[in-house]
Amino acid sequence: MKYILILILLASSLIAEAQIPTLDQLINFRTKSAADLEETLVAKNWKMLEANEATDSTRASMSFGLGMNSYDDKARMFISYNYSEYSQPNRLSVQINRLSDYQIYLGRLKALGFRLRSSKIMDGGLKKVYMGKTNVITIKSISEEDNDIGSRTITTYHLTIFNIKDYATYFEE
Repeated sequence: MKYILILILLASSLIAEAQIPTLDQLINFRTKSAADLEETLVAKNWKMLEANEATDSTRASMSFGLGMNSYDDKARMFISYNYSEYSQPNRLSVQINRLSDYQIYLGRLKALGFRLRSSKIMDGGLKKVYMGKTNVITIKSISEEDNDIGSRTITTYHLTIFNIKDYATYFEE
């Protein structure tokens, strides 16, 4: 009986980890159509939170959450997909709420050959820019007080994936 319980716990842990996309998958998600991305994430038990049409000044966007609590807006991860139906490259942002997930992404980022181009403290956090051959990945680490739990400090990691030309045109300093 004890072994069956251990196997069930192990299987549920592996299923939960399978829902978290790898960095390679996140980079690939940036190039997908909105419909393809939605189908991929929903198949992994991500919940679509909102979708917004493009305006004259903004791209269209969709947001997803993984591991959403039913009583608040907290989740293990969030993905925001900004896209244009025209020739502009898509952008993908991920909010990572667990240090262990962030460490896995950071390790893979370096293994893929991304190089730290710049870092600076700004807007209450640390922003780092990593350059690859075809993509730029920015990471912003932010620590703030969680008022729902008292005086506990929480840290979130915001990872954004850009096409290198898109980043150079709109964001490079």
